[in-house]
Amino acid sequence: MGNLFSSATDESESLPIDTTFKLPSPIPSWPPVAGDGFASGIIDLGGLKVCLISSFNKVWGTHEGGPDDLGVTFFEPSQIPLGFLMLGCYSQPNNRALFGWVLVGKDDSSTNTNGALKEPIDYTLVWKQ
Repeated sequence: MGNLFSSATDESESLPIDTTFKLPSPIPSWPPVAGDGFASGIIDLGGLKVCLISSFNKVWGTHEGGPDDLGVTFFEPSQIPLGFLMLGCYSQPNNRALFGWVLVGKDDSSTNTNGALKEPIDYTLVWKQ
């Protein structure tokens, strides 16, 4: 099986997506809250707890197409807290440094029949390369 991340471009030139992510300024301090909130890492939306994830594992990428013809990379969230589920993946063009985040969720409702999250029952293939 070949390398999915090979490129026709100069291999010695790092793309912005491959460099270490750094915020442009320090993260602001969250005010203290009574109870849960993103200041504690988790917020309760009434039976659905969510947590912001900004660390990722690279799933797949290409170095063709997209802005500046540098391609795109797809990521899945990493370091998901125990009991939380991935709600989706993240993708971005390779011409920018990693800058995004996703939410992960946990059903915290008192009922199993009308819970906030349900397992998928089917999938539809929408794209294949």
